[in-house]
Amino acid sequence: MKYPKLTERETEEIIKLLEKGLPRKRISAMLGIPYHQVIEADPENRRRIREKQRLYQKQLKYGGIDYYLEIFREISLLSKNNTHFEDSARSFLKNPYSIIIMSIEPDRELKLKTIKKCVEEECNGEDVFERDSYDYPKVTGHLRRLVDRGLVECKRYGNTNVYALSEKGEEIYRTIKECSDHILTGSPEEIMASIEN
Repeated sequence: MKYPKLTERETEEIIKLLEKGLPRKRISAMLGIPYHQVIEADPENRRRIREKQRLYQKQLKYGGIDYYLEIFREISLLSKNNTHFEDSARSFLKNPYSIIIMSIEPDRELKLKTIKKCVEEECNGEDVFERDSYDYPKVTGHLRRLVDRGLVECKRYGNTNVYALSEKGEEIYRTIKECSDHILTGSPEEIMASIEN
């Protein structure tokens, strides 16, 4: 059932009663306004909802592709300037998006099932992805975000989707490869010594 929107006067009255310390249920009964509308009119409740939404957006940003692309840009700049970046590179190499890009590789067109198998090998037994009912890594959502950002291209042949890296994706692939080669060769001291020479 749809209720009419509260008027400014009703909202002000609810706020005044809330400030006096009256419970929401009592205000609802006194004014004949549905309980959920009393909750919505509560400024404290609105502030909490806004805070939750802000926190969710922050988590989305720092757990999602934008966060990893930002790290990619940092690593890319650091590697071009021959600066030591081992710690940030390690975390970048263990994220789902880097693993998918490394699994596809340039000049390859892969089906989703093949990408899942390649991701499995690339993960090296680490729990980076959740598992589906066939015990394959769940990569579809991450792959879709890469397609949305133009890092991976999706082509359709009949009923089958095939994925390949775009130019931008290949550029990221080369940088990730460069980062992983840097990490795999020698200790931090050796890397710093080679940079200084």
